[in-house]
Formats: sequence, structure tokens, C-alpha cells
Amino acid sequence: MSFLLRTSKVCLLVSIGAVLLLVATSDGTLSILPIIKWLLFFIPVAGIPTDYLFREFMRKDEYYFYYNLGVSKLTLWIFNIFAISVPCFILSKVIDIWI
Repeated sequence: MSFLLRTSKVCLLVSIGAVLLLVATSDGTLSILPIIKWLLFFIPVAGIPTDYLFREFMRKDEYYFYYNLGVSKLTLWIFNIFAISVPCFILSKVIDIWI
């Protein structure tokens, strides 16, 4: 669970940066719901790969803790991808229904 929380922080920061860049380059006609929908899109698309690369190059030693608990790196990342992407997809679809 702690691995997921650390991944979520990086994903959220990268996604907020991508959405702010999108808003800055738009013509100012975006309302709050499309911005939230873009944020939910960027979390799994930009956030997870960025966090993966960050961990692979900067924090490779963190994997040993989970490996000693019997959890492989592949299992960690598959769980993270599903645990982050599925709620983002569901919330995006809820926003589609709501709009």
C-alpha cells in the first residue's frame, strides 16, 4: 500500500503539471469538469510512466524492501497500474454521464 501511495503522489504531480500546461495553452474556454477529466486522463497516461522511470533510475533500492516481503517488481507495477487507472477511468465515465 505504501508503494501505491508514493506512486500516486508522483502521478498526481506530473498530471497536474500537464493539465496546467494544457490550460495555459488553451484559449480560456475550459470549464472545471473538462479540466478534471483531462487530469484523470493524464494520471495513468503520463503519471505512471514518469513514476516508473523515476523509480528505475533514482530509487532502485526501494524494490528490495518489497522483494524481501515476497512481492516482485512486476506484481507491484501491475497492481499500481490497475489501482490507479481503473478509478480514473470510472470517474472519467461518471463525468461523461454527468455532462
